[in-house]
Amino acid sequence: MKQKLLSLMTLLCFAVSGAWTQAMLDFSTGTPSDVFTISNSNGGDASKVTNDFMTSDEASTATDKTWTSPNGHRIQVTKISSNSAYYSLLTTKNSYQNITKFDFSIISTDKNSKFSIEISPKADFSSDVTTVQSLTSLNDAGQKSNNKWLDYSKTLGSAVSGYVRIKIQAASSGKYIGFTDVVITATTVSTTIGTTGWSTFSHASALDFANATPLVDSSEDLKAYMVTGFSGTALTKSDALASAPAETGILLKGKAGETYKMLVVTSSSTSTTGNCLQASVSGGTVSAGEDPNVNYVLMNVGGSPVFQWIGATSATLGANKAYLTLNGGPKETSAHGLWFDDETTSLNKVELQNVDADGIYYNLAGQRVAQPTKGLYIVNGRKVIVK
Repeated sequence: MKQKLLSLMTLLCFAVSGAWTQAMLDFSTGTPSDVFTISNSNGGDASKVTNDFMTSDEASTATDKTWTSPNGHRIQVTKISSNSAYYSLLTTKNSYQNITKFDFSIISTDKNSKFSIEISPKADFSSDVTTVQSLTSLNDAGQKSNNKWLDYSKTLGSAVSGYVRIKIQAASSGKYIGFTDVVITATTVSTTIGTTGWSTFSHASALDFANATPLVDSSEDLKAYMVTGFSGTALTKSDALASAPAETGILLKGKAGETYKMLVVTSSSTSTTGNCLQASVSGGTVSAGEDPNVNYVLMNVGGSPVFQWIGATSATLGANKAYLTLNGGPKETSAHGLWFDDETTSLNKVELQNVDADGIYYNLAGQRVAQPTKGLYIVNGRKVIVK
């Protein structure tokens, strides 16, 4: 499969758009459960069907043959070690909006191996199933002995929303079937990461972050977080999110200046309890906060991202952004702000040091601190992290 390149549009920083564009169900994480829920028809014998993500070298070891991915991505390899009554069902963990096209490549050690593709609004495919591709043999076009990949491409007559299920079935025992990242054309949302490599974000739709696709440079994956609390000037964040519900405040980390596409999903099971980021889907004015709540906006200070207190007045946010609200958060109006202790930034050469008993420590509000605890301080005009 040759991944198609989208035409590069001129986008303003932090721009957001929605359209039918390509995004990839990415296997690069190396964990099947990141992309699919996998169930097997194995007659009660789980050893009959195995699934794994493999590099070309790993697949070579497993099959005693050379598997070369046509697009450089990892390969999903399914082994059927019994007859054709055994097969694997791979169902996407999310339901996608307005799917119009599928593209991927598939190969097998047996040309009579088969695959099919279905879409349903039901995760269990109990009803309203749309058959995109009926069970079809690879034939010579996907025959491993001929070193051929079947480049599969299918355009739907009309857009269909729902979960995607791929069925993999071998014609005989001991056969391997491999396929690459699946590119689907569906409704996506695009956003461009700011110059610090971080941006706040929110959207009216639930979104899939795990399969976010960069428009140009794939050297850095997109990560999405919630802010979950603070201690002094140090923020804490959640683990990286696979998806998020509609109208959730999110903090994105990616390659500075890169545009990422995120698939729109019907819903997300991610809990937003404890998230301190507030969505600003339509944009508008944000106040400094009402006690005990204090509001902050993400700023670029000397090339580094920090959350700064809005101050005594208010701030204006663009659409699809987010702001931070902390209960009892510190109020400061200096050029510094709040950030994460576990994230390295270019914050004017922040130094890691132990407390110096002879130095005078100031917090980021400019107040002298006699006994500094863990956090960020100013000592002799330099920023110091006390660990």
